[in-house]
Amino acid sequence: MHTIGFVTFLVLLLLPAQSFAAPVYIDRNVIMVAANNVTSETAEDAAAADEDFFTEDIPERSYQDPEMFTGSPDEEQTSSFDIPFETHYSPETELTAEDITQEVRYLMSLDGRSSGIPFNSTVNVHYDFANDELFILDNQNSRVLVMDPEGSVLHHFYYASAGLGSLQRNLVITNNGDMILSDGYRISQLNYRGVFIKDLDTSFMSDDEGIQSLYFDDVEEELYVGTTKALYVLDSLDSKGNTKLKLTATSKAPFKNVSSVVVLNGEIFILDPPSFKVFRFNRNGKFLSSFGHISGLAGGFSMPVDMTVDRIRGYVAVLDINRFALMFYDQTGQFIFEFGGDNTLPRPVSVALDKRGRMYISVNTKKVRVFEFLRKEFDKQDGP
Repeated sequence: MHTIGFVTFLVLLLLPAQSFAAPVYIDRNVIMVAANNVTSETAEDAAAADEDFFTEDIPERSYQDPEMFTGSPDEEQTSSFDIPFETHYSPETELTAEDITQEVRYLMSLDGRSSGIPFNSTVNVHYDFANDELFILDNQNSRVLVMDPEGSVLHHFYYASAGLGSLQRNLVITNNGDMILSDGYRISQLNYRGVFIKDLDTSFMSDDEGIQSLYFDDVEEELYVGTTKALYVLDSLDSKGNTKLKLTATSKAPFKNVSSVVVLNGEIFILDPPSFKVFRFNRNGKFLSSFGHISGLAGGFSMPVDMTVDRIRGYVAVLDINRFALMFYDQTGQFIFEFGGDNTLPRPVSVALDKRGRMYISVNTKKVRVFEFLRKEFDKQDGP
């Protein structure tokens, strides 16, 4: 997960208001998203068009609340509305790839009510590929809640019962189903039911480093720990303070804060909000490239807060809280498409994708909205 520096916040305050134009158009369940090669209208034109188009919000639906939704999941997934699509973005650099138009459908909102307590601060959403389950950190309720992909609650437990502090910020799942959680300074290992196992040795960090992100590579069985100064790779949960790899800022990769880290096809990606960039390395820590720039237009960063991978299509997905957008890039950093909008993704803070390609996005910290691609055949061959 994510910490955004104060310097970043000051920079954003100085940006012109029109740079934060809403990126998509929405009508009920179907969301139209723009591709990377777009028209050359101004940001003012885009903002005006978006203001005219946003007349309805997504209907709030939850399978846990019969008053909000009385149909079946199948009925929900087959409903859609066709609307005209236009692009209204002007990228800061000319892109030569062909346009892509991708449709995304809203499926449902998960609110935790069937557990007996509604969500009150969903700061982290994590998907476990091995067991097809969703793990949610609900901080104001001081608990971890586990759901299946359709939103049924499997179980939940409170931080205090595991001897954890009241605020947790990161959660990942190991190959044997154990949970690894961090509150920013402590890393704890729990079993699936939330029973405390041990605290990991964090002596590899300096005293003034705070833990910003965790990632577990289920291929190599390695734990990645991102901090305010570096990225560490542990080859074992019993590493006793030893690390397999340590990445720090260089002239080519001057990252300041490893707010999110993911691994895709053997390459490491670091999201650094203060620099508005994603830095890409090979497994040995060799810098390969970076992508991202500050902009309110399609593919640009304003305040990126989280990052995940789309394993089905081989994409890196970056979530931006100020642009209300989830943006997709190929492995080299080429922008593919985005979707969102202030009605669709209000204050998004965390994102996860499952093995079906569904997107789980925490919005307003009190709901997790679920979306899917309408075009099942959409893959890298459709891109540039």
